[in-house]
Amino acid sequence: MDSLAVERTHALSHLRDADAWMLAEEIPDLDFFFSHIWQRSFVNVLANSCGLNYTRVLSFWRGYHMQFYFGTKDSHDFAKHLMNKLKDDPTWGATINRNITWHSDRLVAHAKDLHATELVKLTNAELWLHYAEHVRRHSTLYEWGWLPNAVDMFHPEFTTYLKAVLRGQAQDEEEVNTWFVTLTTSEKKTIANQEHEDLVKLALKIKADKPFAARFRDGPQNAMDHTPDHYRHIFQAIFEKYRHLKFMYHGHAGTLLDVYAALQPLVQGRKSLDKELERIEKLPQNARRAKDQRLKELCLSKKQAQLFDVFAEFMYTKWYRRNAQILALFHLEPLLQEIASRIGVSLQNVRTMLSSEVRDALQDPAKHGGAQLKKKLDERFAYFAYYAENGKEQIFTGNDAEKLEKAATAVTIDRNVKELVGQTACLGKAIGAARIIMGPKDLHKMKKGDIMVAIATDPDVVPGMKIAAAIVTEQGGVTSHAAIVSRELGVPCIIGTKIATKWLKDGDRVEVDATKGIVRKL
Repeated sequence: MDSLAVERTHALSHLRDADAWMLAEEIPDLDFFFSHIWQRSFVNVLANSCGLNYTRVLSFWRGYHMQFYFGTKDSHDFAKHLMNKLKDDPTWGATINRNITWHSDRLVAHAKDLHATELVKLTNAELWLHYAEHVRRHSTLYEWGWLPNAVDMFHPEFTTYLKAVLRGQAQDEEEVNTWFVTLTTSEKKTIANQEHEDLVKLALKIKADKPFAARFRDGPQNAMDHTPDHYRHIFQAIFEKYRHLKFMYHGHAGTLLDVYAALQPLVQGRKSLDKELERIEKLPQNARRAKDQRLKELCLSKKQAQLFDVFAEFMYTKWYRRNAQILALFHLEPLLQEIASRIGVSLQNVRTMLSSEVRDALQDPAKHGGAQLKKKLDERFAYFAYYAENGKEQIFTGNDAEKLEKAATAVTIDRNVKELVGQTACLGKAIGAARIIMGPKDLHKMKKGDIMVAIATDPDVVPGMKIAAAIVTEQGGVTSHAAIVSRELGVPCIIGTKIATKWLKDGDRVEVDATKGIVRKL
């Protein structure tokens, strides 16, 4: 075990519980600094909002690749607990959504203020207070922000309940899915849709300016090098508004060239931008009109109608929370860099530390920082396990981590299965070549009409989602990023297939029937 661990194994009450570990999420590009905030929150502070915590959580790390586990029964009991509270009082769902937006704004406000601070002038104690305040605000956001995920992501209690309500009035499952999508689509535009709208508006303007539009034929760099002066402030505004979306949790912010690269297919493409802009602008009113029409045709109780509205709002606040986190972490980066400098380690090392370790190193860098700490953290980064239960957390390395991983539930894959079943996120059908997309580094594989297959999607792969004929993910309830963005783009999408990236390989020809929630190998 890591000598920097804050608890000993014998003090952990639930590590050896009989409840089998369930793989909840696999994220190929994530840092421990961000992750351990929410994992620790799951077992300590969720009770503040809903009266219950998870009992224990476990994650395994290889560099920035994480596999995260809940107890199977524990996570299912938590989802059922939330669903019962929502059914008893649907207005509690509105309380959840209000708190998500409020705490998201507070998280961003602190990070922006910090970004404008001259960190080199702060003492180590002051750096720690800012670090601790971010962790506190981020944890408080998770008290509310995690609840929409928990009630549907791993055990689809919310989706199952709402579809059961519809099933009594529908002719078949296809109709159930169609009605469900209509009644749970948010009328509010996410930042992804705002960005797309801004790009389409600018592309329309550029297309009308034929000399400038011609510059895009020779690539984004050529267009940027020959941008007329009266366009520059427009490009700069879009860049500053959306650059954090590529940063995600620990990466690199977008560049001005990225704006030109996103515009090129719009400026050079044959798609009618007038019609695309009209579609985007009418999304909210069309969603409301379709929902009102469906509600008139169905016999729903007041509580049932309220729950459909809560679900639709969950789809918006999930993305609102995610955007706030990315923006906050983007602005927080200089603080982590300054801490690394003060304690004599790398930025990567700081991203691999527990909060208590950061505190100790800032309080006494000579004793808890420097070369010895850096060596331990470099070794930890290669492979370690993190475990947390109420009031306790521990890092495991080496054989101890391996033993824990062997005890975790393995995912079995039968490659002879001809079809997978998941949840319908966005209606439609498509046939195309599968492309396994594990992150933005794989987007070069995507061609228009391909099927994007991912563990989950994030803002940094949206360019690939825009040209996909369909999207298939392993993870996520209907409040997932893939579900939200696919509906805004109108791209057929199936989520929650559990093994799609392992069952399929690049080039496999597949049929996606998202209306029925089925993926078939052809």
